[in-house]
Amino acid sequence: MLSKLASFIEAKPKSVIAFVILITLIFASFIPSLKMGTSTRDFMPDNEMVRASDRINEYFGENEEPVMIILSGKNVVSVNSIKAEYNIGKKLNEIEGVEGVVGVANFVSAICGMEYQKDLDECSDDEIKNAYNDLMNPVSVATSYDAQDSKYDFADITGFEMKAHRKSIEIIFHVKNLAIPKLSSVEWYVSFKNKVDPAKLNLSYIISCRTTAPQWELGGGMKNIEAIRNFKEEKAEAFIWIGEHGRYMNFPLNASIALDRNEIYMNISREELSKYGIAPSFGNASLPAKLYDMEAGSRVAMPFPLSINSGILYWIIKLMENSFIENLIMRFQQNFSFEMVEKLLEEKEVISLNDFNNAWRNMDDVNIEQQILIKQPVMDDLRNSALMFLSSENGGATLMIAQINGSMG
Repeated sequence: MLSKLASFIEAKPKSVIAFVILITLIFASFIPSLKMGTSTRDFMPDNEMVRASDRINEYFGENEEPVMIILSGKNVVSVNSIKAEYNIGKKLNEIEGVEGVVGVANFVSAICGMEYQKDLDECSDDEIKNAYNDLMNPVSVATSYDAQDSKYDFADITGFEMKAHRKSIEIIFHVKNLAIPKLSSVEWYVSFKNKVDPAKLNLSYIISCRTTAPQWELGGGMKNIEAIRNFKEEKAEAFIWIGEHGRYMNFPLNASIALDRNEIYMNISREELSKYGIAPSFGNASLPAKLYDMEAGSRVAMPFPLSINSGILYWIIKLMENSFIENLIMRFQQNFSFEMVEKLLEEKEVISLNDFNNAWRNMDDVNIEQQILIKQPVMDDLRNSALMFLSSENGGATLMIAQINGSMG
C-alpha cells in the first residue's frame, strides 16, 4: 500500500502538493472562529461533586479559606445533635476572623424560618424534628380510606388521595357510586389549615368539587327559562372556601375535573392556589405550604335552587340592616353578618344560597392523619446541600465548614 502511494506521489508531485495546500487553507479558515481560554471549568465534568464545590464557593467566596470540621456520634441528625451543632456554629461565629459557618443545622434553621418564622434555637424539639423531616424526607402524598358508612352512595367517601406535584395539586375522591339525584347540589371537599402562616391569620381552607342544578335567579328574567330548558346534567365546578373565626367565603377555582362511576378527579395548578396564600411565589421569593388538620368529606346544600341578583340583594340588605330582622337572624346564625354578604356582592353579580357555608349539610367525613408539604424548588437545593455535609454511614458523622479570612494566624 505504501509502495503504491509513493509511486503516485513520485509520478504526480505537483498535484499532491496542490491538494495538501488546499486542505491546509480549508482548516485555516476556521481559525478566527475558535475560542481560546485558560479556564479549567470547561474541562470539569457536570456532576454533583462539581456542583457541590461551586456551592461552597458561593457560600464562602473563592478568596477565603474554608476550614472543615467533622462532628461524629451515634446519630448526628437527632434533635439534640442538630441543636448542639447549631450552638457550635454560633460560638464559632463569635471568634474574630471567622466570617461564617455552614452545616446541616443551618439548612434545618432555614426550614424553621419558612414554616415557623423562627430560628432553630427558638423552635421546640417537635418543630425541629418536623423541619428536618421536611428538609430530608418531605411528605407530598396523603391517603385515607373509610368504610361504607353513609346512607347515600354518591356521598359515601370510601377513599381519598392528595398529591403535591411540582406544578399542580392532584385530588381524588373515591365514592361508592356517583349516581347523583337530579336537581341536587353536592360538594366533595378536603379541608385543611396551613402551618406556613407569616401573617398569623390562622385561616381555614376548603377545596371542593361541586355539582349544582340550575338556580332560579330573582331578578334574572327570561334567562331562568333558558337555563332550565338547556339543562341536561349537573356540571362540576371547583371552589375554594377561606374561613376565619367560623366565617367562610368561597371563590371559583380554575381546575381540571373528571367524574367517573365512583371517582372524582381534580387537578389544580399551584399558581392558582398561590393566589389564596397556599405556597405563594413573589418573583424570586417563595414560601412552601404545610397542610395539616386535614379532613375529606361530602355534603349537600339545602334544597332551595335559588339565587338573587346582586342589585336586588343589596337593596334588601339596606332595608334589613339595623332592624329586628337582623337581630333575629343573628340569634339563630352566630357566624352571620351583613358585612360578609356585602363582601360577597363585591365579588359576584349573583348570590346563591350555596355561597353560604352554613347552607351545607355534612353527609360523610374521613379523617386524614398525614400532613402534606407543598415544597418550593429552593427546598430541593437545600436538601442537596445538606446531603453534601452528611456521611452516608447512617448519620454517624457530619461536616461543618467555617470561612476563615486571611487575618487569622
